[in-house]
Amino acid sequence: MSDGSRVKLGENADFRLAELALEEAPITGNAQSLDIARQRWGMAQSGRAPPLLSAALEVLKGAFRFTTSTLGKTGRREVRIKVGVATAGIRGTDVWGKSSDEKDLICLIEGQVVVQHGTRLVSLQDPLSFFVVPRGQSPLPVGTASEEEVRKWARETEMDREAGVLRRGGGWQVNLFASPELPEVEAQRVRLAENGYGAEIVEVAVKGRRFHRLRISGLTDRAEAEGLARRLAGRFGLATPWVSDK
Repeated sequence: MSDGSRVKLGENADFRLAELALEEAPITGNAQSLDIARQRWGMAQSGRAPPLLSAALEVLKGAFRFTTSTLGKTGRREVRIKVGVATAGIRGTDVWGKSSDEKDLICLIEGQVVVQHGTRLVSLQDPLSFFVVPRGQSPLPVGTASEEEVRKWARETEMDREAGVLRRGGGWQVNLFASPELPEVEAQRVRLAENGYGAEIVEVAVKGRRFHRLRISGLTDRAEAEGLARRLAGRFGLATPWVSDK
């Protein structure tokens, strides 16, 4: 995000960015409005506060992790994260949560958050404390997770090494299939897309013959590319994928 905060999502998450804005502090107005502005923005030494980051995030399904950066002594942020039926107000923290068919859960890893459920407000201040609402039931008392539980939860929003992670600017690719017949390659591309793999078709020349090649591009390095090639070998009608760099 614009302030350097990071949002990570787990597999099959349904996430919505409902609001994101940088608001400038007003410099004129009546006494009441200026007093509210001082509370929201703080006061810079120069008399002008930096912009206020205002954001509303909604996690409709799946796991997420929100980690903020340091804004500095005069920095301000107002971030609200709605996880199912619970909403966490965040100013500077590291928080993990998940909305599933069984429950909505918000766990504080570091910092402080205020969680709202209906008219009830709960402050989470202790690391590893969590707030949970079983589906269709009232919230449970605030609990404390073990470090092992949190490590297990956190893995849901991390990308495993050699799992085939795609990144912007990644220079490695997995070549999946090639044929001089475009419809044949297109049918294979559709089959992969239906199973969650976004491949592209490129035209290449091999020993004077033109082929249509199906590939997945943007892999971070050789290890990621080889990991994905192993995962896809023998699946979806593919034989032995091979890796290459640009």
